[in-house]
Amino acid sequence: MDTYVRDKAVSWIADMYDSDLSKYLLQLIQCLKYENHYNSRLQAFLIKRVLRNPYQIGHYLFWALKSEFHGLKHCERFGVIMEEYHPNTIKPTLECEKIIVDRCRFMDSAKVPLWLELKNSDPFAKAITVLFKSGDDLRQDMLTIQILEIMLQHKIDLHLKPYRVLSTGVNANNESVGMLEIVLPSVTVKDINKTYGTFAKESIDMYIVKHNPGTDDLIKARENFTCSCAGYCVATGVLGIGDRHPSNVLVTDRGHFFYINFGHFLVPLLFNPAMKYYIDQASKYDNFLDCVAEAFLVLRQESRLLLVLFTLTVPASMLELMHEKDIDYFKNMLLLDSDRDGATEGIHAFVAAGRRDVRRLFDHWFHQQDVEIIVKKKQQNDKINYNWAKKQNTLEASVKYLQLNVFDFTPSLLAPHNHYFSIVR
Repeated sequence: MDTYVRDKAVSWIADMYDSDLSKYLLQLIQCLKYENHYNSRLQAFLIKRVLRNPYQIGHYLFWALKSEFHGLKHCERFGVIMEEYHPNTIKPTLECEKIIVDRCRFMDSAKVPLWLELKNSDPFAKAITVLFKSGDDLRQDMLTIQILEIMLQHKIDLHLKPYRVLSTGVNANNESVGMLEIVLPSVTVKDINKTYGTFAKESIDMYIVKHNPGTDDLIKARENFTCSCAGYCVATGVLGIGDRHPSNVLVTDRGHFFYINFGHFLVPLLFNPAMKYYIDQASKYDNFLDCVAEAFLVLRQESRLLLVLFTLTVPASMLELMHEKDIDYFKNMLLLDSDRDGATEGIHAFVAAGRRDVRRLFDHWFHQQDVEIIVKKKQQNDKINYNWAKKQNTLEASVKYLQLNVFDFTPSLLAPHNHYFSIVR
Protein backbone atom coordinates (compact mmCIF):
# COMPACT_ATOMS: atom_id res chain seq x y z
CA MET A 1 0.00 0.00 0.00
CA ASP A 2 1.18 3.53 -0.74
CA THR A 3 3.07 4.99 2.23
CA TYR A 4 1.05 8.20 2.06
CA VAL A 5 -2.20 6.26 2.48
CA ARG A 6 -0.85 4.40 5.51
CA ASP A 7 0.44 7.64 7.04
CA LYS A 8 -2.98 9.21 6.55
CA ALA A 9 -4.66 6.27 8.31
CA VAL A 10 -2.28 6.63 11.28
CA SER A 11 -3.05 10.35 11.51
CA TRP A 12 -6.73 9.51 11.89
CA ILE A 13 -6.03 6.88 14.52
CA ALA A 14 -3.84 9.39 16.39
CA ASP A 15 -6.98 11.41 17.19
CA MET A 16 -8.35 8.55 19.32
CA TYR A 17 -8.35 8.77 23.09
CA ASP A 18 -6.17 6.21 24.89
CA SER A 19 -9.28 4.52 26.31
CA ASP A 20 -10.51 3.88 22.76
CA LEU A 21 -7.12 3.06 21.26
CA SER A 22 -6.48 0.35 23.86
CA LYS A 23 -9.49 -1.61 22.61
CA TYR A 24 -8.01 -2.10 19.14
CA LEU A 25 -4.40 -3.03 19.92
CA LEU A 26 -5.03 -6.65 18.90
CA GLN A 27 -5.81 -5.50 15.35
CA LEU A 28 -3.12 -2.80 15.17
CA ILE A 29 -0.28 -5.25 15.81
CA GLN A 30 -1.56 -7.29 12.88
CA CYS A 31 -1.20 -4.16 10.75
CA LEU A 32 2.43 -3.86 11.90
CA LYS A 33 3.17 -7.14 10.14
CA TYR A 34 2.54 -5.50 6.77
CA GLU A 35 4.72 -2.42 7.24
CA ASN A 36 7.66 -2.33 4.82
CA HIS A 37 10.10 -0.91 7.36
CA TYR A 38 10.63 -1.09 11.12
CA ASN A 39 10.73 2.67 11.31
CA SER A 40 7.19 3.05 10.04
CA ARG A 41 4.69 5.74 10.93
CA LEU A 42 2.49 3.18 12.72
CA GLN A 43 5.34 1.80 14.82
CA ALA A 44 6.54 5.30 15.77
CA PHE A 45 2.98 6.25 16.72
CA LEU A 46 2.51 3.17 18.94
CA ILE A 47 5.84 3.68 20.73
CA LYS A 48 4.94 7.33 21.35
CA ARG A 49 1.60 6.37 22.89
CA VAL A 50 3.24 3.59 24.94
CA LEU A 51 5.67 6.04 26.51
CA ARG A 52 2.98 8.63 27.06
CA ASN A 53 0.59 6.24 28.77
CA PRO A 54 2.40 3.06 29.96
CA TYR A 55 -0.56 1.88 32.05
CA GLN A 56 -3.40 2.13 29.57
CA ILE A 57 -1.47 1.51 26.32
CA GLY A 58 2.01 0.20 27.14
CA HIS A 59 0.92 -2.67 29.38
CA TYR A 60 -1.61 -4.14 26.95
CA LEU A 61 0.45 -3.52 23.83
CA PHE A 62 3.43 -5.31 25.40
CA TRP A 63 1.43 -8.45 26.14
CA ALA A 64 -0.34 -8.36 22.77
CA LEU A 65 3.09 -8.40 21.12
CA LYS A 66 4.41 -11.00 23.57
CA SER A 67 1.56 -13.38 22.73
CA GLU A 68 2.85 -13.55 19.13
CA PHE A 69 6.57 -13.16 19.85
CA HIS A 70 7.20 -16.89 19.30
CA GLY A 71 6.70 -16.48 15.54
CA LEU A 72 10.10 -16.10 13.87
CA LYS A 73 8.71 -14.00 11.04
CA HIS A 74 7.82 -11.02 13.22
CA CYS A 75 9.67 -11.51 16.52
CA GLU A 76 12.46 -9.03 15.73
CA ARG A 77 10.02 -6.30 14.72
CA PHE A 78 7.89 -6.87 17.82
CA GLY A 79 10.95 -7.06 20.06
CA VAL A 80 11.96 -3.51 19.13
CA ILE A 81 8.71 -2.19 20.61
CA MET A 82 8.67 -4.57 23.60
CA GLU A 83 12.03 -3.23 24.78
CA GLU A 84 10.32 0.07 25.52
CA TYR A 85 8.10 -1.30 28.23
CA HIS A 86 7.95 -4.36 30.50
CA PRO A 87 4.80 -4.73 32.66
CA ASN A 88 3.89 -7.60 35.02
CA THR A 89 0.32 -8.32 36.17
CA ILE A 90 -3.01 -8.64 34.37
CA LYS A 91 -3.95 -5.09 35.44
CA PRO A 92 -1.12 -2.52 35.51
CA THR A 93 -2.49 -0.67 38.55
CA LEU A 94 -2.25 -3.83 40.68
CA GLU A 95 0.91 -4.79 42.53
CA CYS A 96 1.37 -8.12 44.29
CA GLU A 97 3.97 -9.49 46.69
CA LYS A 98 3.65 -13.27 46.52
CA ILE A 99 1.42 -16.24 45.68
CA ILE A 100 -0.84 -17.44 48.50
CA VAL A 101 -0.21 -21.11 47.81
CA ASP A 102 -2.81 -22.62 50.17
CA ARG A 103 -5.59 -20.66 48.39
CA CYS A 104 -4.58 -21.78 44.89
CA ARG A 105 -6.25 -24.76 43.23
CA PHE A 106 -6.98 -26.57 39.99
CA MET A 107 -10.31 -25.67 38.39
CA ASP A 108 -12.82 -28.33 37.39
CA SER A 109 -12.46 -27.93 33.61
CA ALA A 110 -10.91 -29.93 30.78
CA LYS A 111 -7.85 -27.66 30.50
CA VAL A 112 -7.49 -27.69 34.30
CA PRO A 113 -6.75 -23.95 34.66
CA LEU A 114 -5.13 -22.64 37.84
CA TRP A 115 -7.01 -20.43 40.29
CA LEU A 116 -4.31 -18.15 41.70
CA GLU A 117 -4.56 -15.83 44.68
CA LEU A 118 -1.83 -13.23 45.09
CA LYS A 119 -1.06 -11.13 48.14
CA ASN A 120 -1.83 -7.49 47.42
CA SER A 121 0.96 -5.00 48.14
CA ASP A 122 -1.71 -2.77 49.66
CA PRO A 123 -2.21 -4.22 53.18
CA PHE A 124 -5.80 -2.91 53.29
CA ALA A 125 -6.83 -4.34 49.92
CA LYS A 126 -8.23 -7.76 49.04
CA ALA A 127 -6.09 -10.49 47.52
CA ILE A 128 -5.67 -10.37 43.74
CA THR A 129 -7.41 -13.33 42.14
CA VAL A 130 -6.72 -14.47 38.55
CA LEU A 131 -7.17 -17.58 36.45
CA PHE A 132 -4.12 -18.90 34.62
CA LYS A 133 -4.91 -20.92 31.50
CA SER A 134 -2.74 -23.00 29.21
CA GLY A 135 -3.95 -24.50 25.96
CA ASP A 136 -6.61 -21.98 24.86
CA ASP A 137 -5.90 -19.03 22.58
CA LEU A 138 -7.07 -16.17 24.79
CA ARG A 139 -6.82 -13.72 21.91
CA GLN A 140 -10.18 -15.11 20.82
CA ASP A 141 -11.55 -14.22 24.26
CA MET A 142 -10.15 -10.72 23.80
CA LEU A 143 -11.92 -10.45 20.45
CA THR A 144 -15.24 -11.43 22.03
CA ILE A 145 -14.80 -8.92 24.86
CA GLN A 146 -14.35 -6.27 22.16
CA ILE A 147 -17.85 -7.08 20.91
CA LEU A 148 -19.32 -6.67 24.39
CA GLU A 149 -17.54 -3.34 24.85
CA ILE A 150 -18.96 -2.09 21.54
CA MET A 151 -22.42 -2.89 22.90
CA LEU A 152 -21.67 -0.91 26.06
CA GLN A 153 -20.56 2.10 24.03
CA HIS A 154 -24.16 2.47 22.87
CA LYS A 155 -25.38 3.03 26.43
CA ILE A 156 -27.82 0.11 26.36
CA ASP A 157 -28.20 -1.21 29.89
CA LEU A 158 -27.45 -4.91 29.54
CA HIS A 159 -25.88 -5.27 33.01
CA LEU A 160 -22.81 -6.84 31.38
CA LYS A 161 -19.62 -7.62 33.29
CA PRO A 162 -16.82 -7.94 30.70
CA TYR A 163 -13.72 -9.22 32.45
CA ARG A 164 -10.07 -8.52 31.63
CA VAL A 165 -8.19 -11.05 29.52
CA LEU A 166 -4.46 -11.09 28.84
CA SER A 167 -2.78 -13.45 26.37
CA THR A 168 0.88 -13.70 27.42
CA GLY A 169 2.53 -16.02 24.88
CA VAL A 170 2.98 -19.78 24.49
CA ASN A 171 4.30 -22.63 26.64
CA ALA A 172 6.96 -25.23 25.86
CA ASN A 173 4.42 -27.17 23.76
CA ASN A 174 3.65 -24.06 21.69
CA GLU A 175 0.20 -23.80 23.30
CA SER A 176 -1.18 -20.38 24.16
CA VAL A 177 -1.13 -19.24 27.78
CA GLY A 178 -2.58 -16.25 29.59
CA MET A 179 -4.61 -14.90 32.49
CA LEU A 180 -8.22 -13.94 33.08
CA GLU A 181 -9.80 -11.72 35.67
CA ILE A 182 -12.15 -13.60 37.99
CA VAL A 183 -15.54 -11.97 38.60
CA LEU A 184 -16.41 -12.53 42.27
CA PRO A 185 -18.59 -13.76 43.82
CA SER A 186 -19.75 -16.14 41.10
CA VAL A 187 -20.29 -19.84 40.49
CA THR A 188 -20.39 -22.01 37.37
CA VAL A 189 -23.69 -23.48 36.20
CA LYS A 190 -21.90 -26.83 36.46
CA ASP A 191 -21.65 -26.35 40.24
CA ILE A 192 -25.30 -25.27 40.35
CA ASN A 193 -26.27 -28.42 38.43
CA LYS A 194 -24.37 -30.59 40.90
CA THR A 195 -26.69 -29.31 43.62
CA TYR A 196 -30.00 -28.94 41.80
CA GLY A 197 -29.69 -31.26 38.77
CA THR A 198 -28.57 -30.87 35.15
CA PHE A 199 -32.07 -31.53 33.83
CA ALA A 200 -33.87 -29.39 36.42
CA LYS A 201 -35.14 -26.24 34.72
CA GLU A 202 -35.50 -24.65 38.17
CA SER A 203 -31.76 -24.98 38.94
CA ILE A 204 -30.62 -21.39 38.26
CA ASP A 205 -33.76 -19.99 39.85
CA MET A 206 -33.24 -21.96 43.07
CA TYR A 207 -29.62 -20.82 43.32
CA ILE A 208 -30.35 -17.10 42.88
CA VAL A 209 -33.43 -17.18 45.14
CA LYS A 210 -31.28 -18.73 47.87
CA HIS A 211 -28.75 -15.89 47.65
CA ASN A 212 -31.36 -13.11 47.41
CA PRO A 213 -33.89 -13.71 50.19
CA GLY A 214 -35.13 -10.10 50.24
CA THR A 215 -37.87 -9.05 47.80
CA ASP A 216 -36.00 -6.01 46.47
CA ASP A 217 -32.76 -7.97 46.09
CA LEU A 218 -34.54 -10.73 44.17
CA ILE A 219 -36.23 -8.24 41.84
CA LYS A 220 -32.86 -6.64 41.07
CA ALA A 221 -31.22 -10.05 40.58
CA ARG A 222 -33.91 -11.10 38.10
CA GLU A 223 -33.40 -7.85 36.18
CA ASN A 224 -29.62 -8.38 36.16
CA PHE A 225 -30.03 -11.91 34.84
CA THR A 226 -32.58 -11.00 32.16
CA CYS A 227 -30.50 -8.18 30.66
CA SER A 228 -27.06 -9.78 30.95
CA CYS A 229 -28.32 -13.10 29.56
CA ALA A 230 -29.73 -11.25 26.55
CA GLY A 231 -26.42 -9.46 25.91
CA TYR A 232 -24.28 -12.57 26.12
CA CYS A 233 -26.72 -14.66 24.07
CA VAL A 234 -26.55 -12.13 21.23
CA ALA A 235 -22.78 -11.61 21.33
CA THR A 236 -21.94 -15.31 21.52
CA GLY A 237 -24.70 -16.26 19.09
CA VAL A 238 -23.60 -13.81 16.40
CA LEU A 239 -19.98 -14.89 16.79
CA GLY A 240 -20.98 -18.55 16.99
CA ILE A 241 -19.10 -19.06 20.25
CA GLY A 242 -18.92 -22.78 20.93
CA ASP A 243 -18.10 -24.96 23.91
CA ARG A 244 -20.96 -23.43 25.94
CA HIS A 245 -21.05 -26.20 28.51
CA PRO A 246 -21.88 -25.50 32.20
CA SER A 247 -18.22 -25.06 33.20
CA ASN A 248 -18.06 -21.98 30.95
CA VAL A 249 -21.35 -20.40 32.05
CA LEU A 250 -21.33 -18.44 35.31
CA VAL A 251 -23.81 -16.60 37.49
CA THR A 252 -23.00 -14.13 40.25
CA ASP A 253 -24.84 -14.07 43.56
CA ARG A 254 -26.58 -10.91 42.34
CA GLY A 255 -27.86 -12.55 39.17
CA HIS A 256 -25.35 -11.35 36.58
CA PHE A 257 -25.00 -13.95 33.82
CA PHE A 258 -21.75 -14.26 31.87
CA TYR A 259 -19.57 -16.62 29.87
CA ILE A 260 -15.89 -17.45 30.09
CA ASN A 261 -13.68 -19.26 27.58
CA PHE A 262 -14.49 -18.04 24.06
CA GLY A 263 -12.05 -20.42 22.42
CA HIS A 264 -14.33 -21.96 19.78
CA PHE A 265 -16.30 -20.06 17.12
CA LEU A 266 -19.01 -20.80 14.54
CA VAL A 267 -21.65 -22.86 16.39
CA PRO A 268 -25.34 -22.15 17.21
CA LEU A 269 -26.69 -19.92 19.99
CA LEU A 270 -27.24 -21.32 23.49
CA PHE A 271 -30.40 -20.49 25.44
CA ASN A 272 -31.59 -23.40 27.56
CA PRO A 273 -34.79 -24.09 29.56
CA ALA A 274 -33.16 -23.21 32.91
CA MET A 275 -32.41 -19.70 31.64
CA LYS A 276 -35.94 -19.21 30.35
CA TYR A 277 -37.51 -20.63 33.52
CA TYR A 278 -35.67 -18.14 35.72
CA ILE A 279 -36.65 -15.21 33.46
CA ASP A 280 -40.28 -16.42 33.41
CA GLN A 281 -40.49 -16.33 37.23
CA ALA A 282 -40.40 -12.54 37.01
CA SER A 283 -42.57 -12.45 33.87
CA LYS A 284 -39.69 -10.79 32.04
CA TYR A 285 -39.45 -12.92 28.93
CA ASP A 286 -40.83 -10.12 26.74
CA ASN A 287 -38.26 -7.77 28.31
CA PHE A 288 -35.58 -10.36 27.55
CA LEU A 289 -36.61 -10.48 23.88
CA ASP A 290 -36.60 -6.67 23.73
CA CYS A 291 -33.03 -6.63 25.12
CA VAL A 292 -32.00 -9.31 22.63
CA ALA A 293 -33.38 -7.28 19.74
CA GLU A 294 -31.79 -4.03 20.96
CA ALA A 295 -28.36 -5.64 21.38
CA PHE A 296 -28.62 -7.34 17.98
CA LEU A 297 -29.59 -4.11 16.22
CA VAL A 298 -26.58 -2.37 17.81
CA LEU A 299 -24.24 -5.01 16.35
CA ARG A 300 -25.90 -4.61 12.96
CA GLN A 301 -25.45 -0.85 13.22
CA GLU A 302 -21.74 -1.43 13.92
CA SER A 303 -21.39 -4.17 11.29
CA ARG A 304 -18.83 -2.27 9.23
CA LEU A 305 -16.54 -1.76 12.24
CA LEU A 306 -16.97 -5.36 13.37
CA LEU A 307 -16.19 -6.81 9.95
CA VAL A 308 -13.07 -4.65 9.71
CA LEU A 309 -11.92 -5.81 13.17
CA PHE A 310 -12.45 -9.45 12.22
CA THR A 311 -10.68 -9.03 8.89
CA LEU A 312 -7.70 -7.34 10.55
CA THR A 313 -7.52 -10.22 13.04
CA VAL A 314 -7.11 -12.93 10.38
CA PRO A 315 -3.27 -12.51 10.23
CA ALA A 316 -3.15 -13.44 13.95
CA SER A 317 -3.68 -17.06 12.77
CA MET A 318 -6.19 -17.94 15.47
CA LEU A 319 -7.34 -21.53 15.06
CA GLU A 320 -10.98 -20.53 14.57
CA LEU A 321 -10.29 -17.45 12.42
CA MET A 322 -7.54 -18.16 9.90
CA HIS A 323 -9.21 -17.24 6.61
CA GLU A 324 -11.40 -14.39 5.44
CA LYS A 325 -14.08 -16.93 4.52
CA ASP A 326 -14.39 -17.73 8.25
CA ILE A 327 -16.01 -14.30 8.61
CA ASP A 328 -18.93 -15.38 6.38
CA TYR A 329 -20.66 -17.04 9.35
CA PHE A 330 -20.57 -13.73 11.20
CA LYS A 331 -21.92 -11.84 8.17
CA ASN A 332 -24.79 -14.31 7.80
CA MET A 333 -25.69 -14.16 11.49
CA LEU A 334 -26.03 -10.36 11.33
CA LEU A 335 -28.82 -10.76 8.72
CA LEU A 336 -27.59 -7.68 6.87
CA ASP A 337 -29.97 -8.27 3.96
CA SER A 338 -33.02 -7.96 6.27
CA ASP A 339 -34.73 -4.79 7.41
CA ARG A 340 -35.10 -3.90 11.11
CA ASP A 341 -38.27 -5.96 11.62
CA GLY A 342 -36.88 -8.92 9.72
CA ALA A 343 -33.66 -8.83 11.76
CA THR A 344 -35.64 -8.75 15.01
CA GLU A 345 -37.72 -11.75 13.94
CA GLY A 346 -34.54 -13.54 12.86
CA ILE A 347 -32.67 -13.17 16.16
CA HIS A 348 -35.82 -14.16 18.09
CA ALA A 349 -36.01 -17.29 15.93
CA PHE A 350 -32.39 -18.13 16.85
CA VAL A 351 -33.28 -17.81 20.54
CA ALA A 352 -36.33 -20.04 20.13
CA ALA A 353 -34.25 -22.66 18.30
CA GLY A 354 -31.68 -22.65 21.10
CA ARG A 355 -34.39 -23.12 23.70
CA ARG A 356 -35.77 -26.18 21.90
CA ASP A 357 -32.38 -27.86 21.54
CA VAL A 358 -32.82 -30.59 24.17
CA ARG A 359 -29.64 -32.32 22.98
CA ARG A 360 -27.64 -29.62 24.76
CA LEU A 361 -28.87 -30.88 28.15
CA PHE A 362 -27.54 -34.36 27.47
CA ASP A 363 -24.35 -32.87 26.10
CA HIS A 364 -23.92 -30.89 29.32
CA TRP A 365 -24.45 -33.96 31.47
CA PHE A 366 -21.93 -35.99 29.46
CA HIS A 367 -19.46 -33.14 29.62
CA GLN A 368 -19.77 -32.99 33.39
CA GLN A 369 -18.91 -36.68 33.69
CA ASP A 370 -16.10 -36.35 31.13
CA VAL A 371 -14.48 -33.34 32.82
CA GLU A 372 -14.52 -34.99 36.24
CA ILE A 373 -12.51 -37.92 34.82
CA ILE A 374 -10.10 -35.62 32.94
CA VAL A 375 -9.41 -33.44 35.98
CA LYS A 376 -8.84 -36.47 38.20
CA LYS A 377 -6.52 -38.08 35.66
CA LYS A 378 -4.53 -34.90 35.10
CA GLN A 379 -4.09 -34.32 38.81
CA GLN A 380 -2.81 -37.91 39.11
CA ASN A 381 -0.66 -37.53 35.98
CA ASP A 382 -2.43 -40.57 34.51
CA LYS A 383 -3.18 -41.20 30.86
CA ILE A 384 -6.72 -40.12 29.98
CA ASN A 385 -9.00 -42.79 28.57
CA TYR A 386 -12.16 -41.43 26.95
CA ASN A 387 -13.70 -44.83 26.21
CA TRP A 388 -16.79 -45.39 28.37
CA ALA A 389 -18.06 -48.42 26.48
CA LYS A 390 -21.02 -50.20 28.08
CA LYS A 391 -20.94 -48.05 31.21
CA GLN A 392 -24.29 -47.38 32.90
CA ASN A 393 -25.07 -44.09 34.65
CA THR A 394 -28.13 -42.95 36.56
CA LEU A 395 -29.19 -39.30 36.70
CA GLU A 396 -30.34 -38.90 40.31
CA ALA A 397 -30.80 -35.17 40.77
CA SER A 398 -33.88 -34.20 38.78
CA VAL A 399 -34.61 -37.21 36.57
CA LYS A 400 -34.55 -39.92 39.23
CA TYR A 401 -35.84 -42.77 37.15
CA LEU A 402 -34.09 -42.13 33.84
CA GLN A 403 -31.28 -44.56 33.15
CA LEU A 404 -28.83 -44.11 30.28
CA ASN A 405 -26.91 -46.96 28.74
CA VAL A 406 -23.89 -45.39 27.07
CA PHE A 407 -22.75 -47.87 24.43
CA ASP A 408 -20.05 -45.69 22.93
CA PHE A 409 -18.24 -42.57 24.11
CA THR A 410 -15.22 -41.70 21.99
CA PRO A 411 -13.47 -38.56 20.74
CA SER A 412 -14.20 -37.29 17.25
CA LEU A 413 -11.46 -37.99 14.75
CA LEU A 414 -11.75 -34.40 13.54
CA ALA A 415 -11.14 -32.78 16.92
CA PRO A 416 -10.36 -35.38 19.60
CA HIS A 417 -9.52 -32.71 22.16
CA ASN A 418 -12.98 -31.16 22.06
CA HIS A 419 -15.77 -33.11 20.36
CA TYR A 420 -17.26 -36.55 20.85
CA PHE A 421 -20.12 -38.69 19.62
CA SER A 422 -22.36 -40.78 21.89
CA ILE A 423 -24.88 -43.50 21.12
CA VAL A 424 -27.52 -43.40 23.86
CA ARG A 425 -30.58 -45.55 24.57
